[in-house]
Amino acid sequence: MDRDKIAAGVAKATLEVAGRMVGLEGGRGLVRLLDEPRSRGWDPVVPADLHSNPLPAVADDGTAECWQCKARLPFDQLDIARNSYSCRPCMLRTAKLLASHDAEAVDVEQVKIGRGRWWFWPLLVTTILVLSVVVIVLRA
Repeated sequence: MDRDKIAAGVAKATLEVAGRMVGLEGGRGLVRLLDEPRSRGWDPVVPADLHSNPLPAVADDGTAECWQCKARLPFDQLDIARNSYSCRPCMLRTAKLLASHDAEAVDVEQVKIGRGRWWFWPLLVTTILVLSVVVIVLRA
């Protein structure tokens, strides 16, 4: 018998026992992890829409159109923005606009900064001071 088949058998038996211990469908719940995905009707490696390209086509001369300003630029000067291309000045304008909206949406009065373990350092300093006093008293 092949070593891989023996190892798979041992792994399935172990998972069945572990599944019975935790009460999963007589152990079959964990064994399904080792089943071939193709037997379940799908392949986890190749998604269904892998070959469909949602981006617009690049022209034969190597240019594409920015979706915001509609300028045709060389492909290496464009960035991918969701399902289209965008030039860098348009991306910068969009980023600035979104940053200003985000900054307005923050309520500074409600932001809690530095309210973590405030008690740690005073406790540490107090402990060190108490231990220092005890050591000094015991030596005297």
